[in-house]
Amino acid sequence: MHFIRGKYSWVCLLSVMLASSGVLGTSAQAQSVEAEKEGLPLKPERKIEFTTDEGTWMSLDVSRDGKTILFELLGDLYTVPIAGGDAVGITSGMAFDSQARYSPDGEYITFVSDRGGSENVWIANVDGTDPKLQRFIPHDILDSLTKRRRWYRQEEYFYPKAAAAAAKIVRAGGRVCIGGHGEFQGISVHWDMWALSSGMTNYEVLRAATLHGAEAIGHAQDLGSIEVGKLADLIVLTGNPLDDIRNTYAIKYVMKNGELFNGDTLDQIWPQQKTLQRMWWWDEKP
Repeated sequence: MHFIRGKYSWVCLLSVMLASSGVLGTSAQAQSVEAEKEGLPLKPERKIEFTTDEGTWMSLDVSRDGKTILFELLGDLYTVPIAGGDAVGITSGMAFDSQARYSPDGEYITFVSDRGGSENVWIANVDGTDPKLQRFIPHDILDSLTKRRRWYRQEEYFYPKAAAAAAKIVRAGGRVCIGGHGEFQGISVHWDMWALSSGMTNYEVLRAATLHGAEAIGHAQDLGSIEVGKLADLIVLTGNPLDDIRNTYAIKYVMKNGELFNGDTLDQIWPQQKTLQRMWWWDEKP
């Protein structure tokens, strides 16, 4: 694993994954194929639209900064400025969502929902958005994968034990690699790295994501480290992932086959300047 300190802070080699959440060639991600389910799924028969400035039988909460009200109305969650204004929908669909509360740090909301088939506690982003992900993935796919997640107690998560076991393998001379399984192109690899950091050092995680991965697939001669003669596939970060593993997501530039791209937009910067072709979902509203 090699890092180069330079004008843009940190350069990290890219091996078996393109670590920008806006991965080159995301067109495959845009093709959503909905699997048919057995049984009798609930489907909406009609849609009713209305406008209102009042409601009853609601629960609400106030954001930690005191600027926003979070409330439920007819089974969906909304936020509205505490000083007044238009409400913004956080959840929608057939599920009945209620009893929403802000997390202590204000970054998430918890709520009760029957979207899993029975009532359970779920969590969601406060605004349900990530500008980079929204740019590269259609909102319907993005929403279904990230906006609402089932809540579990901390001891129910398995990944700390898996990370501890992986650390034992590495320190015994073995190899551990990072890999997403196609559930969420690009960002899932970051999640895998962050999860492993609960048992491995940040250096061990980064080596697993780069050099060890290249060795495992038989391409260490081309990928895995920054060396003369290897492919020019790398990313430039604005923060050091050795200090904070979540800095793997702080991507300023992406280099693919020697071509340099803006990490947020994937507009090409070098050897020629070229704007990324406009995606069809950019004009669609959630």
